[in-house]
Amino acid sequence: PHRFPSEIAEAQCRHSGCINAQGQEDSTMNSVAIQQEILVLRREPQGCSNSFRLEKMILKVGCTCVKPIVHQAA
Repeated sequence: PHRFPSEIAEAQCRHSGCINAQGQEDSTMNSVAIQQEILVLRREPQGCSNSFRLEKMILKVGCTCVKPIVHQAA
């Protein structure tokens, strides 16, 4: 593997709206991903040996509901 950890799970929002208390999708709310920056090690071959460098990655770690802001055109 060229990265450690080699496998990283990432969340994906299942709906564009949000699920209400009755289990139905509410299209007046938006489901958006929660992102988190993590550090991973990236392998870099150098001749006969390997070195590693820290690299930042942004992952989707979950979803949350937000109320959209609607701007009226004048």
